[in-house]
Amino acid sequence: AGLLENLRMTVTSTIVGFLSKTFGDQRALLIGAGMDFVGLCIFIAVGIGAPLLAGLGLFLSSLGSGTWGTLNNSIISANTAQENQGTMLGIANSAGLVGRVGGPIVVGLLFDLIGPSAPFILCAAMLLFVVARAWLAWRAIAGSTPPAPAA
Repeated sequence: AGLLENLRMTVTSTIVGFLSKTFGDQRALLIGAGMDFVGLCIFIAVGIGAPLLAGLGLFLSSLGSGTWGTLNNSIISANTAQENQGTMLGIANSAGLVGRVGGPIVVGLLFDLIGPSAPFILCAAMLLFVVARAWLAWRAIAGSTPPAPAA
């Protein structure tokens, strides 16, 4: 597990760094959330009947999740006054922890009551909502698109 975790962290940090420098944090966050969404959709579409495609979907989802999760904290920190950064990052971390505790309960019930694809469909729907909401917020703030990367 240690080797795989180190590999995941190296790949994710390389991708996050590249996307952030190339597109800026906000656009890179949208790209990461989009990768997560597409990966979940691939997994949902093929299920376990096509293990290589299912693995590709989960791999893409994992990379996307690591990307947008990392950038989310970066954006919060960059857009919060220094004296409030600890509070805001603490709130974001608390929300994540609530999801890590309540999420398994909810998806376990969905899995049991509806079927094995239900948790993935819920996650994909939530990601679609987050991407759409973030895009609309950035359009309202920036006028038309998320900000370009700093030169």
